[in-house]
Amino acid sequence: VAVLRNYLGELLIGCYESRRLAARLTLTAAPGLDMTDIDAEQQVCSFEQQTMLAWLDALWSCFLEDTGRLRSAVQIRSSGAAGLNPLEEFRREANAAFLALLDNYRDAVLDKLLVPDFGIMTSLEVGGEEEEEEVREEQEAGQLGAAASAVLERLQERDKKQEEVASTDDRSSFGGNGNGNN
Repeated sequence: VAVLRNYLGELLIGCYESRRLAARLTLTAAPGLDMTDIDAEQQVCSFEQQTMLAWLDALWSCFLEDTGRLRSAVQIRSSGAAGLNPLEEFRREANAAFLALLDNYRDAVLDKLLVPDFGIMTSLEVGGEEEEEEVREEQEAGQLGAAASAVLERLQERDKKQEEVASTDDRSSFGGNGNGNN
């Protein structure tokens, strides 16, 4: 398994490096740009940084919204169930949400960078620069919005499952005490 993982990792790195090289060559060969190899490398690095920061910003704001909802949900659950430590519950669930954020961030950035749209990076052509920038921003906003919505849906599904488990636990604890009237 480790050999296969290493092989696939090296294959992905090689694929990504060849795409970076293709992007640099596209930028240096584009008419009217007059870019050197160093300028093209800086442009590719800038694209990578912008992609990573945009996804981090979108997912982080979703995470902060979710922790606010999580705080309220934990307070409600802990007030109804004896023996629950609200701080420990919040810490445990927020940690799980943060780990999910890291997974989603890695997946989103890798998807964007391993299948880059080099047309975005060549939007520096003389004349249509502002229009192409607006189109690019709209496309990225749409992609970020869709990804943020997907992350929110996953977290809401997780919260629903946790609420179902908590309500099942509450019903079983009421039934076990002989207090069957809800």
